[in-house]
Amino acid sequence: MVAKPRVHEIAFELGVDSKVALATLKEMGEFVKGPSSSIQPPVARKLRARLEAMGYDGTSRIGLGSSASRGAELTARLPASLPELADLFRARAIGHQPVRALLRVAAESENLFYVPSSGASAIEHGSRVAATLDLDELPAPVGLAVICGAPGRRYPPQWLLWWEATEQSLAVARAQLEMHEDSGETNEPQLRFDPVVRDDLRSDNGSFQIGAAPAAQLLAGLVAAIPVEPPRGGAAGTRRRNSPAEPKVEDDTQIVYLRRAATSSGRPESSADAVRRQTQWTVRGHWRNQWYPSEDDHRRIWIDQHTAGAADGPTVSRRKVFVIRPRAEV
Repeated sequence: MVAKPRVHEIAFELGVDSKVALATLKEMGEFVKGPSSSIQPPVARKLRARLEAMGYDGTSRIGLGSSASRGAELTARLPASLPELADLFRARAIGHQPVRALLRVAAESENLFYVPSSGASAIEHGSRVAATLDLDELPAPVGLAVICGAPGRRYPPQWLLWWEATEQSLAVARAQLEMHEDSGETNEPQLRFDPVVRDDLRSDNGSFQIGAAPAAQLLAGLVAAIPVEPPRGGAAGTRRRNSPAEPKVEDDTQIVYLRRAATSSGRPESSADAVRRQTQWTVRGHWRNQWYPSEDDHRRIWIDQHTAGAADGPTVSRRKVFVIRPRAEV
């Protein structure tokens, strides 16, 4: 059964005041009580078409509607709450359809990244100097990141960044997350998005020219901010490595510090490895530096998410958030 949208949701989606949407409905011969009223899908399609013909396209609008207060609550508990926040984006985001669709794809990937305010300067520097962005430099081909700005305000600004990349295309969008006090009786903070900026880049070989594309620049800054480990020998690649030795666990979320390793090598088996042999677990998507003997060279390839471990063992499941911050602070 197709859900019936509310008038205020369509108004927000197209960047128009609800009063304009109500007046337009009246002109169409459709009478509703107010902005919270639901309308039938055929009426919603006609309303969108009429408003778009009037010049309202909403290309820079996206939000959480009635879930804005829940978004604020989760944002206050980052990074542990990032999986829940991604679920909220996936289920409750409203706004311009192409931007919303990209956000949902990124949230569903569960490739979730968080940059605390201590990494703001590294992000800013990286976004200024980068000229290109390569597919195999990304922490994941599809992902979502929250990047914290400099502290000092009651609600410090945060960037939401999400992307999807292939060898031929890169779609990346950014929006500034802001907390605002609710003007109603509760005075609860509301999570709002500044206008979204989306960039769509093309390439023949997975290397994208950034130019003046602001969302792509922010993604390049994120890539540049990933700390680099000293070489250890072996195959190169991006390593998601815990620091300290054991990962930090908050509730059902595992916080893992992300590293880009120039080289890697085998390591001795630990007691954790012995436990893993008796269980099943989900291996998140990751880059592998695959050796190709015929080419006498390594090539980075993306390994999709899959299940590993004992076929008859119990499943161990925990969602992860990958934290990117300066090496000196880890």
